[in-house]
Amino acid sequence: MEVIVKEAMANGRLLRDPRLTKTAEYLKAPADAVALAAAMAQPFNPMVLSGAVTVAQLESNAVALELLGRFQSGEAGVREALEALKVELRMNVEDYWAERKALTWN
Repeated sequence: MEVIVKEAMANGRLLRDPRLTKTAEYLKAPADAVALAAAMAQPFNPMVLSGAVTVAQLESNAVALELLGRFQSGEAGVREALEALKVELRMNVEDYWAERKALTWN
């Protein structure tokens, strides 16, 4: 079964999370790329949609592929940082949908 991840950055809300920002600074990568790489680094190997709408966003998002390669090669610090981020940012599904439903654009 294939899994498609549509909202890996939670419609941009995730980019304001200081835990993501801190990890991005540590990895010297854009926060959006770190979020996408963490989503791609799941053991079930999902297809992750970036949601980029500009060339600049697409270029920044593409850094996720480099991070994923560093993760898969076991580069010191990268695997640990992404694994920790996946745990720290995990959100209960009901809470996610309640928060998303409350957004003003809904």
